[in-house]
Amino acid sequence: MTNILSDVDFKTMKNDPNFKEDSVREVMIVPLLKQLGYQQENKDQMLIP
Repeated sequence: MTNILSDVDFKTMKNDPNFKEDSVREVMIVPLLKQLGYQQENKDQMLIP
């Protein structure tokens, strides 16, 4: 598996007061779920386009 978090700048995330839960979801969790092949059955609640 490719390191999908290799482009993530953890130092910037730590020091950015605006980097909150929603940012973590978008930057880290969504790419991870996408790589694992996760698909949302209910398209109205879809996180991954």
